Amino acid sequence: MFTNHSVHLDAIIATGSSFCHSLEHFEAGDAETGQGARMSDAGVVRFAKACPNLIHVSLEGATHLGDEALLGLFENCPKLRYVHFSGNDKVAGNLKGVALDALREKPDMAKQLIKLRLTDQTLYEKKFDKAVKDLSA
Repeated sequence: MFTNHSVHLDAIIATGSSFCHSLEHFEAGDAETGQGARMSDAGVVRFAKACPNLIHVSLEGATHLGDEALLGLFENCPKLRYVHFSGNDKVAGNLKGVALDALREKPDMAKQLIKLRLTDQTLYEKKFDKAVKDLSA
């Protein structure tokens, strides 16, 4: 498990397409220590584009990640079955529900997705709750 930030994602990408295309399971960050906070949306999108065969992605303590990163995974990794984004107990994540709205409108985008865990996010308010409920309907 990687515990740092987008520089490490770019280092993985730099290993080349052979390695990236073989990567199916990826975990980074730690909600307990706050590691993962420096991951960026742009870094995750680059990573998703380079590693299209990802099945399992868990990004914990990723307090700066927002809908762009989640949408990047949905759009570029058609085999995804499990996705977990978390903030931490001191600093929430940045998801607002836009990626969930897009997924609801285009369910073919992540049609193999079985489990989506979004914990410790900024907006567990009406809009985010509504997006989750609409996606489940």
